[in-house]
Amino acid sequence: MERFAPFPLRAWIAIAACLVLAAFHTLHPILPRGEAYSDGLAPPWASSAAAVLGLFSVLPSSGWTKLRLIPRQVLAAAGLAAGLLMAWSSAGIGCDVLRFAALAGFDGYPPRVDWMGFAQRAISLLGAVMLFVNHARFRREPFV
Repeated sequence: MERFAPFPLRAWIAIAACLVLAAFHTLHPILPRGEAYSDGLAPPWASSAAAVLGLFSVLPSSGWTKLRLIPRQVLAAAGLAAGLLMAWSSAGIGCDVLRFAALAGFDGYPPRVDWMGFAQRAISLLGAVMLFVNHARFRREPFV
């Protein structure tokens, strides 16, 4: 196996997170909604913008094409912006964890969890971590 494989696992995870977030944003009107306790933490467009920027930055930086038409600095800025937007869109994950703890029997929060929102925020947090890892590796790898 080569040291710099065309699509490392970190890139696949980041691509999957971006695609799932885009699907969540597209199917948002028909998905069931739970409690609306984290609606004001991040705007609804943050996850879709993060998905688009994430795909824009991960695909060319992971060896998707041998033609390097996009400058390296643009890909790096798009990856960093996508990671920040995904981290912002996962802002309510702490509320979800505390509400899940209330479901498990701990006092403090009402025992109701927005499961679809929790899934979206958890995938967004995973995608943010993978985009930051991909961004850090992309900054160190040779650009051939």
